[in-house]
Amino acid sequence: MNYILDFPVTFPLRTGTEIERSIMRLNSMHTPLLTVVMPAVLLFAKSDSGGMPAIEAHMMNAAVEIVGADGEPVSVDDPSRATVRRVEGRFVVEAARPADGGAIRLHVARQASLVVTTSNGAIRISGVSGAMRLTTSNGEIVVKGEVVPETHAHTSNGRIDISVPRNLNAMVSAHTSNGRIRSTVEVAASRAGANFLEGKIGSGGGTLDLQTSNGSICIRTAGDREAVDSTFRPGEVK
Repeated sequence: MNYILDFPVTFPLRTGTEIERSIMRLNSMHTPLLTVVMPAVLLFAKSDSGGMPAIEAHMMNAAVEIVGADGEPVSVDDPSRATVRRVEGRFVVEAARPADGGAIRLHVARQASLVVTTSNGAIRISGVSGAMRLTTSNGEIVVKGEVVPETHAHTSNGRIDISVPRNLNAMVSAHTSNGRIRSTVEVAASRAGANFLEGKIGSGGGTLDLQTSNGSICIRTAGDREAVDSTFRPGEVK
């Protein structure tokens, strides 16, 4: 006797392929036989970024360049250098072979959230407005466009240059062991020194977390060509 199970079931953060495999395993049971029927719409994977693509890029000894674009959630300019796979609702990009010195270039959805790591190379991003967590052990981090709160950029050796919208509301935490901090954005500083700045932009809200052990940090409004010294001075609290 076959039992048919036909009701809405959700599989959070699972890809369609993984769900199909789970259904096949259920349908292969013999005590008793069980047939699972699900609407096709429930087989679509969901990301953990509010419906926008969640993308992770993990490289070694290579610079990473990411450009926001229309079309696919993520694509690689040179597929021989990196692979893309789905893992529990995320798109994961990984280096396919040792780096040859050139940057690995990706195109992603404009509102994608990003987690990018590389062990030795710069990270450069333009035209992406989702949350970002960017980490490199040796290289600059440059974000052009208009970042949103919940942007974390950490490098052990290199400058950080971030473009933000003029109406940004965020809490700022910027630290460098050896370099200057400059901004074209007004920051109401709660703590400020030669190598650190903590304070609020606008009404606060999200987090702009910028850290480098050796390099300058620049926060600028989108479209500015050159950054100028911020209105805060070391030791001055507004």
